[in-house]
Amino acid sequence: MSDGLKYNNKAQKWFENQGVKVIPEKDLGLDLKKDNPDFLCSKDEQEFWVEVKSIDLPERVQALGDYFDKFKSRESKITSPGRGLVTITPETTQRDIKFAVSLIDRVLSKVDLSSNENIQYHVVIPKDPVPDYNKFVRIEYQVIEEEGIGEITEYLFCVKSQLGKYSRCYLGDMLRWDAKTKIIEIGDDNEDESVVSAIDLGLFDNDGFRLSIQLMKGDGQFKFFGIAPHEAEMSRNTLIIKNRASKASSQIKSASDQTGEKPGLVVFYQENPASANDETFVSVFYGDVTCKFSVDEKEESRLFYGRNGFWGKEKNTSLSAALYFRTNERPICVYNNWAKNPLPQGLLDCKQYVLQDDGSFVIYE
Repeated sequence: MSDGLKYNNKAQKWFENQGVKVIPEKDLGLDLKKDNPDFLCSKDEQEFWVEVKSIDLPERVQALGDYFDKFKSRESKITSPGRGLVTITPETTQRDIKFAVSLIDRVLSKVDLSSNENIQYHVVIPKDPVPDYNKFVRIEYQVIEEEGIGEITEYLFCVKSQLGKYSRCYLGDMLRWDAKTKIIEIGDDNEDESVVSAIDLGLFDNDGFRLSIQLMKGDGQFKFFGIAPHEAEMSRNTLIIKNRASKASSQIKSASDQTGEKPGLVVFYQENPASANDETFVSVFYGDVTCKFSVDEKEESRLFYGRNGFWGKEKNTSLSAALYFRTNERPICVYNNWAKNPLPQGLLDCKQYVLQDDGSFVIYE
């Protein structure tokens, strides 16, 4: 079964479970030579077009699986217990995997992952053109937890960067801009220690790595339990969603031209590990969240959605709403405030984002 047919079937089943009547394109009497939406749906006497799109790129999902198999095949080379969560980038190579596994084994022979919950350990291959795979460094620094609980210590165990630059690849907690880091070059018999500014070391560059593995405590044989692309890869979702929403808008307009205007709904499915979160999905349609500061403090600073959204007063008004299925979570629906034919709110059972007059959103669960 093709991905398109798979998601069409999932969407049809979901709508029918909502009490929606679904008529496939082939049964509508439309000109099949034209690019039309997948379904005409109706509920409570309200008709609306539906076009189903997948954000998944099969080659990316397959590539993740291939990389994960390569890590799993090397688990037996790690002799200490634990677990590993892998983050890859387009620069990750087979050589990176080999040396990362070797470094994990070396680290875990000296480190007890369960000894202190306030310490986090990561193995990193820096984004050098050619890292020095025969040398290793240990970088130690303090970070502030996002929850505000307090400071914790992070250790990065890295293949040595010939450029002297490393990356913590944004691990979720805040690193002070003036943070000092202890960097130790690990040798066979001696260790050279120095203190360097986090800025000079490059630790604020979240893209300066080829491969990163977070080490966690675990019982028995070491296991790699997950893999995901770096967040820079996730940002590609924005462009993919916009491109496919544009295609859906054209398809819905084509059907409306043939049979009369109706609300149009585009349905997105995404099941890969790089799935966009709800806030990213909303910003695709209403623009990036922007902050306006008052320099002289005479006015309050405020957050608003920028002008680069897919929707606007004169942009893509044939699309009434966008429905998003992210992995196995409850779908969200974002309504187009400027739709020519609005889709009634509350027609479908989902999490709904509704724009208010002041520019904020009310979320109906």
